[in-house]
Amino acid sequence: MSTPNTDSTSTSTSESTSPPTYQSQPTSHTQDAITDLDAAGINEAEDERQYRAHWQQQYEAKGIMELRELCRGEGVKIRGSKAELVSRLVRIEVEGYRGRGYGG
Repeated sequence: MSTPNTDSTSTSTSESTSPPTYQSQPTSHTQDAITDLDAAGINEAEDERQYRAHWQQQYEAKGIMELRELCRGEGVKIRGSKAELVSRLVRIEVEGYRGRGYGG
């Protein structure tokens, strides 16, 4: 009957080739980068909010017939209340804003 090798000096090859495990804390530089990204996200969200508010105001100043013509030109539904038409047009503007890489 053979006994298992319990010699503490022997090591298996899988133990010696496994990568080390790191549990480091973020450096100041890393933390600054994270803070910058967070700030950029906040700025982008605020920019988008202002952009949305601008177009909301622009479209609310128009008459319903003009809004319907604008909706027709964009290829979206032209029926509905003035608020619905404004909402559709603002959504199109914001999606275009995001598509140009300005917003979230």
